[in-house]
Amino acid sequence: MLLPGHRTVLAEPVPLRHGGP
Repeated sequence: MLLPGHRTVLAEPVPLRHGGP
């Protein structure tokens, strides 16, 4: 589940695009 922005950090343990927790 890879969604743009802050949504990504919810699905992945590592913030891919958010840049931080």
